[in-house]
Amino acid sequence: MTRISPPGTLMRTAPAPALVRKRRRPLRDVFALPTVIALASLTGLGLALLGDGLFDAGAWILLGLPIMAAMWALRTRRR
Repeated sequence: MTRISPPGTLMRTAPAPALVRKRRRPLRDVFALPTVIALASLTGLGLALLGDGLFDAGAWILLGLPIMAAMWALRTRRR
């Protein structure tokens, strides 16, 4: 739709949202934290299978990491 401005005036319009480009992030930046969380979970599962005592404490901490990360993400997500 073309709008015609009155003679002697200038019409200003904002750029269309589709034309604004977002910065692309490298794959390393996108998958770094999920990879760390996955490795911590796998290590926690391995520790839980290997022994008792300190191994169990380490397993609880490492297996709690994904839960803490999910709670943090839900609390700080952009609205």
